[in-house]
Amino acid sequence: MYQLVPELFLDFYVTFIEVQAGLLTLHELYWDPSAGGDPNSKYRANRIGDLFKSLNVKLAMTIGVTGFVLMATLT
Repeated sequence: MYQLVPELFLDFYVTFIEVQAGLLTLHELYWDPSAGGDPNSKYRANRIGDLFKSLNVKLAMTIGVTGFVLMATLT
């Protein structure tokens, strides 16, 4: 937690500076929920954008690695 909070503020600051420098379109495309998805696909997984896919994988890995580290340190 002591590393996460400063990084969070630093990321917000850097994103703010990037937007002020003219990268607003890039950030809008990155945070668009449908970016990278195929709306005409018959598979739901292909219709979902890259943001939600990567978020799900990152959350699963965070929970999995945290659990593994806790189990490894307790035994």
